Amino acid sequence: MTIKGPEGLQKTEEAVSELSPLLKSGRIERLENLDERTLVMSVYRNGRHTVVACVSKRSPGVFLFTETVRPEYLYSSAKTAHMSRILKACKITDVFCFGQGVVFTCRGEEELQLFVDFGVSDIALADKEGRAIASLFGRIDEAVRYQAASNGPRAPKTRNTPVSDMLSARFFSERNGGLVAAALKTLNTEEKKKKRLLLKLSQEDREAQQGERYKWWGELLKYNLERVPPGASAVSLRDFEGKTETVPLDPRMTARQNMERYFARYRKMKRRKGGSSERVENEKNALFRISALKKRITGGDLVGLDRPPSLLLSAPELEALGRGLLGRLEKALTGGGKKKKQPEEEKKPHLVFFTSSGKRVFVGRNASENDELVRRVARGNDLWFHAEGVSGSHVLLRYEKKGGFTENDVRDACMLALHFSRFRDQKSGPVVYTFCKCVKKKKGAGAGHVEYFNNKTKIVTMDDSVLAGLLGRTQAR
Repeated sequence: MTIKGPEGLQKTEEAVSELSPLLKSGRIERLENLDERTLVMSVYRNGRHTVVACVSKRSPGVFLFTETVRPEYLYSSAKTAHMSRILKACKITDVFCFGQGVVFTCRGEEELQLFVDFGVSDIALADKEGRAIASLFGRIDEAVRYQAASNGPRAPKTRNTPVSDMLSARFFSERNGGLVAAALKTLNTEEKKKKRLLLKLSQEDREAQQGERYKWWGELLKYNLERVPPGASAVSLRDFEGKTETVPLDPRMTARQNMERYFARYRKMKRRKGGSSERVENEKNALFRISALKKRITGGDLVGLDRPPSLLLSAPELEALGRGLLGRLEKALTGGGKKKKQPEEEKKPHLVFFTSSGKRVFVGRNASENDELVRRVARGNDLWFHAEGVSGSHVLLRYEKKGGFTENDVRDACMLALHFSRFRDQKSGPVVYTFCKCVKKKKGAGAGHVEYFNNKTKIVTMDDSVLAGLLGRTQAR
């Protein structure tokens, strides 16, 4: 997609210098994810512009995206949606490079900065002082460095965008290649399944042709039961024309049981024979369709960010292969909506706040919600907070694998525990906290009543500016 190393940074600088005159005074409409490490920003200024910011180690870059992306390929993670809500309707005042990254300065109700740092592979939103409000991966301790490393806006070189056009075309081609690979992988899996099923059906078809012989052996045994010696593995019997026929037997069964076994096999083969041939032809047709579809995908532009995955199969292919395969292809190309699905705990009726690093903090508003947080939402490595010695809300600080708890995270959660308790008016008080695996609900205890151990106590003094920032970053469920 982009060019790596020093040359890649130079190309990014050139692309940013092209962006600056196009985006200045533009209004941010939304932020969305193309994948975990790629954001797509829609900006309106004399028309709609799309900016791609990618911080993956393999292909970092910021550039104007000139291709079309179908909405099926875009989604919003929780952190992206949080940043999008804050930035919505903000105007871009400048775009410039710093060190190994790019800064978008914006103005809404307050001045904000969106940092795209290729060095630490993170995208962070910060206030004008460089204090992080939210970030994709919680690596926001670098925000102060962003502020210090910035060498000021760079003067735009040109209003033409040849570098962005080149980067956009490479990005588009690479992503389409990834989509083609995902589609082919799904089709290869389906092809293997069809071949296994065809082999099984062919074997059943061959067995079905043996059905008449099973019936014949059963008839011979039926009229010669007294001539079959016990424990025999085979017996030679004369048929109605006087010919000798050797009938295989199971020595563990009696003559009558062997007879019934052959009649049961005949009935089973007869049932299979009715539809097996037709199913074999259907599976052969499906394999032919899959092979043709793979060739079309490999050699053409059937799959791409600008093409809806729902139209991947033609009507005859859909009839032959079924909607199940179409659904699996859509899931492979778009992620199946898994990334769009909100975590279960966020659907619960409690408050959701975000720390300065973007970690989620859950706050119960009453005894039943407190109980729900401890019993259903809490995970072992989350931190549990409560104002010590007084009634108040249970507060959970969610543990995230991509980053541990910082001192500011603990401070923010303590501040919320103090605010949602009887210490609110005193502006100061002790807050107890421990891991959620050390919090137990005793059998028969009332709603919201818990026991805890291995805890620490922190004396917290309310900071109105910090609290205002916390309360401003919230979701009410």
